[in-house]
Formats: sequence, C-alpha cells, structure tokens
Amino acid sequence: MKCRAAIISLIILTALSGCLKTAPAANPPSRDVNTDEQSFSFEAGVAANPFSVWDELAARQYEIVSIDSPEDPDLFNLYLEGVSHSDPYVEWYACNKLIAYSEHPEKQKAIDAIEKLLVSTDINVVTAAKFALEVYQHNFNGPAFSRSPDGKRVAFHLFNEARYNDGEVWIYDFEQSTVYPLKGQWLSVEDLKWSGDSNKLSIAYGGRTWGSIDLVDPMTGESLLENSVYDVLEKNKLYTAVKQARPDPYYRLVEWSPDSTKAMMSYSFMDDDNKVQQGIVIYDLRKAAYTTVMPYASGEAPYPEINKPEGFKW
Repeated sequence: MKCRAAIISLIILTALSGCLKTAPAANPPSRDVNTDEQSFSFEAGVAANPFSVWDELAARQYEIVSIDSPEDPDLFNLYLEGVSHSDPYVEWYACNKLIAYSEHPEKQKAIDAIEKLLVSTDINVVTAAKFALEVYQHNFNGPAFSRSPDGKRVAFHLFNEARYNDGEVWIYDFEQSTVYPLKGQWLSVEDLKWSGDSNKLSIAYGGRTWGSIDLVDPMTGESLLENSVYDVLEKNKLYTAVKQARPDPYYRLVEWSPDSTKAMMSYSFMDDDNKVQQGIVIYDLRKAAYTTVMPYASGEAPYPEINKPEGFKW
C-alpha cells in the first residue's frame, strides 16, 4: 500500500450530539458521524503501520478519520486493516468506508474480512457488516436500500446505525457494475425516494430540529430545485417565524406525480405565536417553479404527518 504521503485528519464531531441508534453495550459512548471545522492533522507512515491510524481513532471515540492521499487515492488496504482492529467503533467505521470499494479487484479480501465481523458481540458492527455484504454481493435487500422502479440502480447512504450520518448518497448501477457517490452533500440523509421514471431522486435530510428536501439528478447529484420550499413560503408571506427562536422547520416529499414531472412536498414549522403552520407545495420540474402552495389550518405540536390532500388528483 502506497500511502506514505497520506495526511490523516481526526475531525472533532461537535456539530451534532448524535449517537448510535442501537446501543452495543449497557453504557456505550456517544458516537457521532457529522463533522465540524476543528481538526487535528498529522503526517503518518501509513504503509508501515496502518494500525496507528485506527489506534488513534479508537482512543478518541468521538471523532471520524478523514484521509487525503493525492499520490494514492486507493485506500482499500487501509480500511481493510480497520475492519480487523480490536475496537468495535473502528470496525464499524472502517466497514462502512469499505463499501466504496465493492467493485475493487481484490474485493474478495474485503468480503472475507467483513464476514468475520458477523460474530462480533457489538450489534452495530454486525448490522454494518450485513449491510456491507448486501452491497458487495449485489443483493440490496432491506429498507436501507432504495431501488429504482426500473431496477437499474439502487440508492443508499452509509452509517445507518448512527443517529446522524455523513450526508453522502451512494448509487449502485447494475448496468455499469459501479458504485459511486453523488457530488452533492446533504447533512445526515434520512430517506431516499425515486421518481416513477427512475430519472430523479428525492433526498430527505436534516438534523435534530429541522428537516429539508432536495430533488436531484441521480447521475450527477445536481439539484433540480431552482428554489427551496422556504423560498416559496417567504415569497408568499407564509413563513411567519421571524421572532420564533425554535421554528423547527421540516420539509418532506409527499409523492411524485405519476408522470414524474412534478413533486408534492410538505412543510411544517412553529410560527411566532407558537402555532404549527403546515401545508403542501407542488414543484413543476419542467417549469422549474412552484405551481401550487396550499396552506393547511394551523395546529398544535407535535407535527402531524402530512399526506396528499383528500380528493387531490394530479
């Protein structure tokens, strides 16, 4: 492995206070996967001692390792060493990162290493290993995967066991036998839904007190929205949370139109009078504009799930 020029950055995860969804022990440490700006960097002879990288991560526990290696972008062997580490957090993290190499020429080495994690006493490690094997073996079974209606592609994100993930969306293309990340970046992906024509993908993402939605091209990750839901609400003087300290806005996809040219999205937020304001908007991708804004009656918290209006027809 030629990673001597690699710069290993341990980035403190203080942006969000998330932890793993399922505790691997009675009193597990919190585990974040989102990043903040503060970081520690050092030069490392990774080829000589790759375990030093993982030992550092194991010691910190609240951080994630970011590796920049312009001379050797293939870090397959480094992550392969990570899944063989004695620390469950390192195994869990490295297992997720190995998914990017599911089409690597030596992928059988990864499969063999990941299969050993199936007997781990840490439930999160086991779950991550099962997820990784679904990708390596091209099965893509389970709710963590979103298969396109035409069956040609599958969308997913990593770090499913964490309350907050790294915000990357991955696509596996069956025809090309490739797996690739979309170029956009969405803070902690929550849900992925394909349009009926399989040419568009909705990405629901967010944090503890907010949620947003994006519609993207699944080949490039380029957003198909000219303006956000917030923009259209503000334009129509419907965003009445100017003084509200905790508006907690949530925007979500309700459904794609049958012809995949439009998307119905919902909105909810707490206004200045502590009332929940909610409704739907419809975005026309051909016109690159919102064509419908339909406010509902205000209500009380918590936010109800917003469905398609009764009797609505496309």
